[in-house]
Amino acid sequence: METTNKDELIGRIYRIKTSNRQRLAFINSELNSIAVLFKKASSQLECLLANERSELHSVLSQIDVNHTLQLLAEREELIRQIQSANEKLKSLGVPL
Repeated sequence: METTNKDELIGRIYRIKTSNRQRLAFINSELNSIAVLFKKASSQLECLLANERSELHSVLSQIDVNHTLQLLAEREELIRQIQSANEKLKSLGVPL
């Protein structure tokens, strides 16, 4: 493979990998926020089951389970793509 073509390929892989890592960071942040909502919902449910009044507003209505599942699936796909990019870079002789 010509050096120019190899350098272009490496640059393209790095750009895609950087984009994927940025999207992954955003998704992880959003999933952390959703996890906080689930913890609050759990606490509220425990209060309700113990017949205690809960002064908090229900957070269950704020949780979109389908969206959460989509984010989890996208996160797994991004992780696979990043791993694939790392393998391609290794095969091109780029130290990681």
